Amino acid sequence: MEENKYINTGFAELDELLNGGMRRGDLVLISSRPAIGKTTLVMNILANAGIDSDKTCVFYSIDTPKEELAEKMLCAVSGVSFFKIRNGELTYSDLKNIHEAKSKIDKSRINILYSETLSDEEVIEECRKMKREQGLDLVVIDFCELMTTTDPEGEMSRSLMCGAIARRLNELAKELDIAVVLISQLSRDVEERADHRPILSDLRGGVSLEDNADTIVFIYNPDVYERDYSSRQGVIELIVAKNKHGENGIAKLKFVRECLKFENFNNKD
Repeated sequence: MEENKYINTGFAELDELLNGGMRRGDLVLISSRPAIGKTTLVMNILANAGIDSDKTCVFYSIDTPKEELAEKMLCAVSGVSFFKIRNGELTYSDLKNIHEAKSKIDKSRINILYSETLSDEEVIEECRKMKREQGLDLVVIDFCELMTTTDPEGEMSRSLMCGAIARRLNELAKELDIAVVLISQLSRDVEERADHRPILSDLRGGVSLEDNADTIVFIYNPDVYERDYSSRQGVIELIVAKNKHGENGIAKLKFVRECLKFENFNNKD
């Protein structure tokens, strides 16, 4: 395995399924229904890559303001409760952990950019410039359905537009030798089945989106469908439904809700 060809997600089971992590030159699609944890997961991956692996990363957000994203990352890296930070109910130990986390984030090469509108052409041109001027390893975009495309094919359906965006981002990943992570939504079909685990046909962007991704990962949270709160386990399944370089499968993570942090799952938990 070429070590420098892969960027670790920081999650052992997922990296193992991906044969070492997110591969440079690939478009990785991460998808789920709303409010399942897509943004939180990719913020965790961004922190793991930017801080632990010292990679140059950029996060494009069309959905969540920069300040809120920075706050989420601070919670995850420090391990301090999101609610304690919001309410200012912090102990000396909390303040110490926050200070250390902020120092790590500030020293990292993680850039968070927020815009109410974003086109694939803007991303392409900015990433080319960043690669040329400061280097670039990982790009994350949240999320596909809010983007626009400058694809010359003219008027097209939202499904075809998502496919066109994915195709151009796939080409960008290969051109710059970077990993590109694109967040996408799932259709409501997943809610109407007895088994709520997502499948490829649930992609809102349809076949055109599926075809242009090298790797597709679905987030499934069983707790969302568990009415008995005491039965909730906080275990998230990452379903690798398409894997150009290896096997499909399921990686489990533990979600620590109070600090918005995903952790490696331990069977003893």
